[in-house]
Amino acid sequence: MSALLLDGNELATRIKAEVREKVADLIANYYCTPTLGVLRLSGDSASAGYSRAIGRACASVGIAYRLHDIQADVTQNEATAILAHLNRNPDVHGIMLLEPAPKGVDLPFLLNMLTRAKMSMAPMRSTPVVCSPSGLHIRYQRRPWVASN
Repeated sequence: MSALLLDGNELATRIKAEVREKVADLIANYYCTPTLGVLRLSGDSASAGYSRAIGRACASVGIAYRLHDIQADVTQNEATAILAHLNRNPDVHGIMLLEPAPKGVDLPFLLNMLTRAKMSMAPMRSTPVVCSPSGLHIRYQRRPWVASN
């Protein structure tokens, strides 16, 4: 079997156009702007860069972005309270937790707190396709999922 060259730019452009169209439809027909709440759990520079990239991606398709930046000295109770607020907030439609978690914060506990309807870190649908560049190519090019050794 020969290697398949994945054209990420073409695929990203196509996905963004589809999402932009769906977001515009939601806003026009339901007067609702989809909103992603992101809980950044540390001052880690990598997660800071990732959160900025998520914000730009959201803006490029019309999704509102709310970053909740937690300091490294946050307590479990404070992190839990912020996440509980995001879970209850009807204006927040999706939630992401960005790692790493500071010492004393139980990340698995927070992940288990996420409301399933708002969990933006879940696998795509119920297929065994990983949310990765190759997984997206499999999904969008309607390729069968085949495991390799």
